[in-house]
Amino acid sequence: MRLSLWKKAAVLGMAFTMTMSLTACGGIEGKKADAKSTEMSFDAKEVVFKGADIDAADVKGEMPAGAFARADDKIYFFTLERIEEASNAGEESDEFNWKARIYSMNTDGTELTLVCEPDLDCCGTMQKLMFDKDKNMIIYSEHFDHKTSKTECYISRIDTNGNVTENEDITKKLKFNSRFMDICLDDNNNYIAVDLDKVYVIDSDYNLVSKIKGDRKSSICNCAKSMDGKIFCGVESDDSKFYVSELDVENKKWGDPVEINTDYLVGGDLLNGDEEYDIYYYSEHGVYGYSAKDKASKMLLDYTSSGVAEMLNLITIDSETMIGEDKDISGYKLVYYNKVDPSDVKDKTVITFGSLEEVDHNIISAASKFNSENDKYKIEFKDYSSEEDPQTKMNADILSGKVPDIIDLNAIPIRQYVSKGLLEDLTPYYEKDEVVKK
Repeated sequence: MRLSLWKKAAVLGMAFTMTMSLTACGGIEGKKADAKSTEMSFDAKEVVFKGADIDAADVKGEMPAGAFARADDKIYFFTLERIEEASNAGEESDEFNWKARIYSMNTDGTELTLVCEPDLDCCGTMQKLMFDKDKNMIIYSEHFDHKTSKTECYISRIDTNGNVTENEDITKKLKFNSRFMDICLDDNNNYIAVDLDKVYVIDSDYNLVSKIKGDRKSSICNCAKSMDGKIFCGVESDDSKFYVSELDVENKKWGDPVEINTDYLVGGDLLNGDEEYDIYYYSEHGVYGYSAKDKASKMLLDYTSSGVAEMLNLITIDSETMIGEDKDISGYKLVYYNKVDPSDVKDKTVITFGSLEEVDHNIISAASKFNSENDKYKIEFKDYSSEEDPQTKMNADILSGKVPDIIDLNAIPIRQYVSKGLLEDLTPYYEKDEVVKK
């Protein structure tokens, strides 16, 4: 089976034989003058983790983004199960409610237990689970009213028995008619709520303390807290680059933005920090730690090298242990990730997969599975879609001898390449090969 996959990769790799000069790659627009950008270098063997599936057979419902939270030596997460309301006989109902459940487990993924089933009638979708400094369980939730087409935002306090002790409609109290992108707690038990162009600071009695406006050319995506109490926000600029910026809540001031390595940031992707890093974040490629002192991020876990197909939820125990929700070709699963000692990581031959379009999730899932099972080869992706001119960049790589082993032909001008003799006919290879068939 492994030999079969390698032979397929090798055959596909021969698909592009370049016989003429191609235009050079266009320049990339420079970084903002006020944004310092640094990514710490790393050895590829330092970002390999081994995943172990957590027994979650008794878990009901699905985890929305922002589902994880930590209190002392326990990890908590919540799920939502859609429950359709009863309708009259012979009629279909468009109305439904959500059944919420909160689970806990040890930081190594063992002893997964149902904690409670909070009765939250307001909960259309539940967006964030948090603990305040007194270890009280807090839930931020949203409810879309189908009758009024308005979204209501709630903050609820829940005791260990699942009883809802407080349930405040902050939409009404703040006269806010939208939804928050993300929310977190500071060390004063103030809620830091992100709303694209501004940040709301709300006290523990749900009163508005202040509004802090952002840069009108940027969108504020999310927020997280460092171990020493600093608040950091993820920001997307008008040129679709992403930055981390420290927010001085008391003085209502923003720090200098620092560009980070990611193609997206949404609520839940920015995680609270610890002694090692001020904050963590995860993107389409891996998990990163961010140091405000160094003004730099560092990749800690690489998805393709660690067999991760699609990280949907994540919580870091520290920089070397994490728990996440992954979605691969078999479905959703909870996984405990532990860093592999770099000296134990075997050298593998790299097979590069190049694409002008965003790589299909099924291909990523198959590649992640291949990487986790194969001791000799690993597949790495070269996604040209994020380049300013994807076609020109790919052509430049091919011209310089950096041609990917496998190229996705979906967005390639095939007829043009064929007419110029740039593609090789693979029929003879298929006819001779006993494994790969046409």
